Amino acid sequence: MAGRRPLISAGLFVLILVAFALSPAPRSSAHALLSSAEPGVNASLREAPSVITANFTEPLQHAFSAIEVYAPDGQRVDRGEALFNEADANRMSVELEGLDPAIYTVVWKTLSAVDGHTYVGSYTFTLLNPDGSFPGGGAYAFGGGTGSGGSPTWVDGAFKAAGLFAGVALAGGFLFVALAGLPASRGLGEGRAAEVRAFSRLLGAAVLLLVPLALTAEVYLLFEQANQLGEGFSVLDEIVFDTQFGRWWIYRLALLLAVLAAGIFAVRQGRRGESIAWPVAVGAVLASAQLLGSSPISHGAAAAQGEFWGVGADFLHLLFVAAWLGSLGFLMLTLLARRRHVDPRRWRRYSADMLGRFSALAASSVALVIVTGITGAVIQLPSLDSISETDYGVTFIVKMALVAALLAVASTNAFLLRPGIITRRASPSADPRLSILEGRMRLAIRLEIALAIAVVGVTGLLTQLPTARVVTQEEATRIDLDEVQLSAFTGDAEVGEGTASLLINPAQVGLNRIRVDFDGDSGPVSDVTLNVEHATAGASQVPLRRADPATWSVDGSFFGLDGPWDVVLYVQRESLDDTFAEFRMQVFPAPPPLPAADSGGAFALPAPQLDWNTVGGLWLLTAGGLLILWREPLTRRTARASVPALSGGAFSIFVGFALVVGGDHSEPGADLDNPVPLADESVATGEMLYVANCAQCHGDTGRGDGPLADELRPPPANFLVHVPFHTDGTLYAWITHGIPGTAMPAWREELTDEERWHLVNYLRANFNEPPPLEPVEIRAR
Repeated sequence: MAGRRPLISAGLFVLILVAFALSPAPRSSAHALLSSAEPGVNASLREAPSVITANFTEPLQHAFSAIEVYAPDGQRVDRGEALFNEADANRMSVELEGLDPAIYTVVWKTLSAVDGHTYVGSYTFTLLNPDGSFPGGGAYAFGGGTGSGGSPTWVDGAFKAAGLFAGVALAGGFLFVALAGLPASRGLGEGRAAEVRAFSRLLGAAVLLLVPLALTAEVYLLFEQANQLGEGFSVLDEIVFDTQFGRWWIYRLALLLAVLAAGIFAVRQGRRGESIAWPVAVGAVLASAQLLGSSPISHGAAAAQGEFWGVGADFLHLLFVAAWLGSLGFLMLTLLARRRHVDPRRWRRYSADMLGRFSALAASSVALVIVTGITGAVIQLPSLDSISETDYGVTFIVKMALVAALLAVASTNAFLLRPGIITRRASPSADPRLSILEGRMRLAIRLEIALAIAVVGVTGLLTQLPTARVVTQEEATRIDLDEVQLSAFTGDAEVGEGTASLLINPAQVGLNRIRVDFDGDSGPVSDVTLNVEHATAGASQVPLRRADPATWSVDGSFFGLDGPWDVVLYVQRESLDDTFAEFRMQVFPAPPPLPAADSGGAFALPAPQLDWNTVGGLWLLTAGGLLILWREPLTRRTARASVPALSGGAFSIFVGFALVVGGDHSEPGADLDNPVPLADESVATGEMLYVANCAQCHGDTGRGDGPLADELRPPPANFLVHVPFHTDGTLYAWITHGIPGTAMPAWREELTDEERWHLVNYLRANFNEPPPLEPVEIRAR
């Protein structure tokens, strides 16, 4: 019992640190993004608001979050200090001075209290003239851009990789000594004491080298966090004690120092000739727990739902990487350093036993590294397009290429070299091929370690990049005027002997870009003005600015209402007649604020591409394979373990296969009956709801080609190829709860139950026939 007390104390120490880091533990979504605002994005108001209220996807750190409101001339019109709601940590507001009719720009900066990520964004709203007409002029051009606090540099990635390398190597070293080195040394008899001292010195050197490396990386990451905020080092205390990032930073720091103490104590015990089993076990627990400190503020913690599984997958992935690759480094050091210090006959048996134990540990770890890695990838990569279209996806491809090479080398070691070496070392007679195999294995181990370091380096960069899921979410909230949208209006007019091409993008209520390009012999243009007029909003003049000799443009919120607008283009030319052209265009409604998809809670399924039967089946297949893999090591401990391990493994594989292949993979809501009859009145109501809420993404024809379709990843569904093949209940469930991992939001808070069924009836009435197959002409050859 006395030997267990230090281990129990270490466990309690870790639990206390976890409790500290989790108090409180708000939910993470990777950035505090704007979810809704009042006044809303691109709103047109007849009365001046007295306050701006914004709601975000994460709790905010008060000291580093702010809202600023700018008039068109760049003057601030807010009262300066942001206000926070103690009852709702995700809400921030600011009071306004008296406003005159104009277009106002709201700029917000957030620091997530969960993961320490910063974000800056902006939007506009318009205060109309007293008669309801649109005010002249454009909006303040905010120069700060939109996005997170800067792209990671190679230095950021290098320090993150250094911290990961140190943590993985520390945990792997203690695990190797505890699970392979010390147990194998029991067969050395009188020579065991020397091996124990050697292991203690090896661990001592490791902690003296790796702990300072990890601490340096931690200090750099803390300073970089302060630098991203632009506040200098004066705010370090607030970052450390008032943010989730800071609490987990303290957690990692405390455990690194505890691991250092365990390593030093192991050296002391080894010098005295005493057992190092318990300081090694304590060090293994503490070093493994230290890896947990990165997961709650990692990409896994920012899963759209089921963050418990995301955090767990991240932590287990790191832990099993440590058990495999971290242990591999210590195995190589032991084989190189101790061969000459052990009697050759005993060395063969000793090294064979150590290699066998490491092989079992590594094989199990590799399987679990693959499973947890796939889990994390499925959570963070919402679609195949996101792999090739985002920096995260491309970096992930590079990592997978390195991992494939690493697995190839590891397989050569595990299945070709290591078994032959173990067999020959266990043989009482010398084998001339043993030295050849040993040389090849040493080379393979070096290559394996080099590839492992490269993988850790790429992983360090990967952890600094916003995930593909987050990039998709950010793009859905951003208006990109440089990309011509499907809703954009275009028109041409003759100017002299040339042509003036008018582009209004995206031709929606709110922020637009108006551009006129001249080509041919249009003559010297001195001024370009657009007159825009709506039957209700009245008329306004929009002067354009020269961008280059052949292009005039302006950005701003010129259309306060949707519907038909009359546009007149006036072109003044030097020493030539002025000319004008008339157009009639359709302005589309501003996209409605998208409610968040139904998260389902911390324990919900984090990967919408899968279901629980598939997930459970895959884990049972993995568990069954591991039981069979560990049958021989378990049998060495007790002969009675062979049959339970084999039968349990086979049963797990059978059940897992049955769940994956024959489980219930039915769609959500498939058993729901539609309580609203498919009548003309219901379809008409559903059509109004569709136009107001759905057409912006799915398009008037339901083909997924709405004005916002190009901005969404994955793209909106084409109803013609989906509605015919799904039940009313499934369509209702998707409308109600959204589809996690896509831009499809949950509408249960926005639409009543009956309205959602009206939408289903509209979809069924208009998109229930699959598209006809195109005739194919077959020609004989």
